[in-house]
Amino acid sequence: MCIAIVKLLHSIDPPYYGMAAILAVASFLVTRKWAPSLLTGYLLLVLAVTVLDRRTGTNARFQLHLFRSYNAWKAQKAQVLRNILLFIPVGILAGKWVGKRGIWFGIGLSSAIEIVQLISHRGLFELDDIIHNTLGTILGYLILLVLHRLTEQFKYKE
Repeated sequence: MCIAIVKLLHSIDPPYYGMAAILAVASFLVTRKWAPSLLTGYLLLVLAVTVLDRRTGTNARFQLHLFRSYNAWKAQKAQVLRNILLFIPVGILAGKWVGKRGIWFGIGLSSAIEIVQLISHRGLFELDDIIHNTLGTILGYLILLVLHRLTEQFKYKE
C-alpha cells in the first residue's frame, strides 16, 4: 500500500515535496501534534496530484452519473484504485487527530477538491471520485483502529 501511494505521489513536481515538508514542520512547531502536522503536509501533496499539477482546460467538465467507473471498469480500474489509495493516509492521520470525525474530514476534502477542479477547469468533477476517496478515508480509519487495537494488546502483555 505504501509503495503504491509513493508511486502515485512520484508524479508530482519536486518543489511540492519541499513545500509539504516545510508546511508539516511549521505546523508541528505551532501545534506540537504530529498527526495534524503530517496531515497538513500530506494535504499539499494531495492538492498537487489532484489540482495544482494539472493543466487548465477551456471549460468546466463534470460527470454526474453515479458508479460510471464500474460500467467502464477495465478503463477506470487504475483510477478508482488510485483515488482510494490516495485517501488512506487521510483516514489514518485525520482519524488519529479527530477520531471518527476524520471520515467527515475526508468527505469534505474530497468534495472541496472536486469543486476546485470544476471551478478552476483542472480535472473532471466526478461523484464517483468523492465515493472512492471516502472509501479510502474509511479504509485508512479502519487501519488506524486495527493498529490501535494491536498496540493495546501488546501493551497489556508486557
